[in-house]
Amino acid sequence: GNQEWSAYRHVDFIRDYNTLETVSMTKHPILVAAAHIKRKLGFYIWNVVIIVVLILALSFTTLAISPVSDGRLGVTMTLFLTSIAFKLVVKTTLPSISYLTYLDMYVVFALAYLTLQAAEIAIMIHLKKYKTPSKIEVYDEIAQGCLIGLLIIFHLAFIIYIQVTAFSRQRTMSDKELDFEIAKINLNQKAAESKTNTGLGGAQLSGIDARNGKVRPDENPLFNQPPGPTILQPPVGNQQGPIEVTNPLFNPTQVTNPAPPLVGNQQPFRPQ
Repeated sequence: GNQEWSAYRHVDFIRDYNTLETVSMTKHPILVAAAHIKRKLGFYIWNVVIIVVLILALSFTTLAISPVSDGRLGVTMTLFLTSIAFKLVVKTTLPSISYLTYLDMYVVFALAYLTLQAAEIAIMIHLKKYKTPSKIEVYDEIAQGCLIGLLIIFHLAFIIYIQVTAFSRQRTMSDKELDFEIAKINLNQKAAESKTNTGLGGAQLSGIDARNGKVRPDENPLFNQPPGPTILQPPVGNQQGPIEVTNPLFNPTQVTNPAPPLVGNQQPFRPQ
């Protein structure tokens, strides 16, 4: 199967009116058929999300470097440029659209977080001209704590946002898929009951109306029988040949002049 997309089995039909296809203002009915597909997440989770998470995790290594050291800013700028290059590579695997996907939001936030961290380090380096190293370390701990809190809050809010939007749509699609499967099962059951009730026994007889699954009497020889106490019924299941059963519509009181039995090749008398 397709490794990138998976298709839902149900199709939505929407009836609407349209006036754009003609020069007049007359409304014309239209029927819109919508098939739904979804992108498989495995590739993007392992090749994009995990990489971005690791880049954000590596940004915490700067805490081991002195806040007034230039090497700390160099590490953060290296991670930022790595994220930019990685985003350009990821862009080639995504469709060109004018809105932000969940993946775009996460990568953009990672870039914004690294930018804030680089700005904080630059401010600490600038403050060493006016403050003592001990005070700069206190300021740095407060600033880094705020950045870490921002990172945690974003992830929690992002998970809730995905739960409310994407998972909600997915649940709606799953409900429609369930309704489709139930309707399919009910339709198959009705078709099987109709075939059983009419006693067709599969495709053993000719003269079956494809519209409703019933036998057309004018085209099936077993139904061209004279009204009598018994009639021939089509075989059912593994039974061989027609079955002679009692005619439920036969009324002996209405038979006033029964026809004599036929002899040889004698044809029944039919009044003109």
